[in-house]
This record gives sequence, structure tokens and C-alpha cells, in this order.
Amino acid sequence: IIALIFLPISLSSPHSPFLKLGKTVEAAVMIYDFEGLGLRHLWKPAVDVYRELLAMFEANYPECLKHLFVIKAPKLFPVAYNLVKHLLSEDTRKKLIVLGANWKEDLHKYIDPAEIPVLYGGTLTDPDGNPKCETKVWIFVRRLRPEILAKLAPSS
Repeated sequence: IIALIFLPISLSSPHSPFLKLGKTVEAAVMIYDFEGLGLRHLWKPAVDVYRELLAMFEANYPECLKHLFVIKAPKLFPVAYNLVKHLLSEDTRKKLIVLGANWKEDLHKYIDPAEIPVLYGGTLTDPDGNPKCETKVWIFVRRLRPEILAKLAPSS
């Protein structure tokens, strides 16, 4: 439904897989896939989670964002964006790029296809061949506070 992809995921965290490889990361690219965004995502608990994620990124990784791409944005996107844009610094808002129907080709203008998950038109996979590169997203998500993770968990 809605995916948040970080390329790369971690910056200077002591838990970063990049440190184990002897690499440092100075910038991150984020891709927000808003396919399926609907009114159900604008209920208060969901908006609170989005706000928390944005505030956490702004507080912990200032100036580390190179680009933030929005793909598959429905007509409802401007309403959703207006609910959270005040949490973003002006610099971050300037890095937001909403891509249209040709988003796969447009992404290639900014990012080498070898660094984009297969699911999003690139050639990158997880070590196990997963085209979604879910382990890269999970590295970030598992660091969220327990109460935020609880809000993200599917209800039984």
C-alpha cells in the first residue's frame, strides 16, 4: 500500500551495516510510494505515525537528505502533505520531488538503476534476491520506539 524506501538506509549509526563494510554514508535518498493512499490513512493514529517518522528524520538526520521522491501519488496527496508539511524544514521541502506517470524513467535521471530496488524499476535486490529490498527498509523501522511500532503493526 504505502512504502517508504531509503537508499541507503543508515548514515552514521553505530548499528549501521555500512560501518561493518568500512563505508560511510553522507546522504540519503527516500522514495515514498503512495499507491493506495486513501482517507483511511488520514485518521489520527496514522497521521501521528507519519508525523513521528518525519520529526524523527528531521531531528536525527538534518541535512542528510539528498532527495525525497514521491511516486504514485493519488489526487488526495496534497491534502495529506498539507497535514505534515509544517513539520519539515524549508530545506527538506525543497528536496521533495513529486514524480508523475513516468516515475520509473524519471527516477533514473536522479538515481543509478543499480541502486533502485527492482520493484521500483531498478536492478537492486536483497542478498536473498528479494526485489523489494525489505531488509534495507527494516533496518530503519526496527529502530522506531515500541509505541510507534505498535501503531504500525497490523491489527488482529
